[in-house]
Amino acid sequence: MFDRFSGKLNADELILMALREDVSGEDVTTNSIMREAVIGEAQLICKQDGVICGLDTFTRTFLLLDEDMSFEMNAEDGDEVKSGQIIASVRGDIRAILIGERTAENIKIEIGCAYKRPETLSMDVKGRNLVTGLPKTLTVTSDETLQALR
Repeated sequence: MFDRFSGKLNADELILMALREDVSGEDVTTNSIMREAVIGEAQLICKQDGVICGLDTFTRTFLLLDEDMSFEMNAEDGDEVKSGQIIASVRGDIRAILIGERTAENIKIEIGCAYKRPETLSMDVKGRNLVTGLPKTLTVTSDETLQALR
């Protein structure tokens, strides 16, 4: 049985691994743009007509970087959306927004899915084993993200 608590724990582990892969040390790109904490806002804008999914993963990615992030949601998973529609706004430390945006978008595009797909998609998430410190790669599937989103 898969419940929302174990789903959150599993999703957090996978999101953290993806974040660690993206930022293995200093995030040179973000630090070159923003050296100090500055509060800012970004919008999640729909690129094409469709059905939205993965908003839990989107918000969780930012909250793992900065628990003070706030969100204004204009859609829910399963809603039909149109190109150009503002789906959500995120407000907080702009450095966390810049880092989180890349990871959240990659997960959403690669395997995010709010419905059972006819085929299972997968992606490799690289990070470090927290006990040994050695590099580790996990394969995450669209079925696992679907379970985590429920």
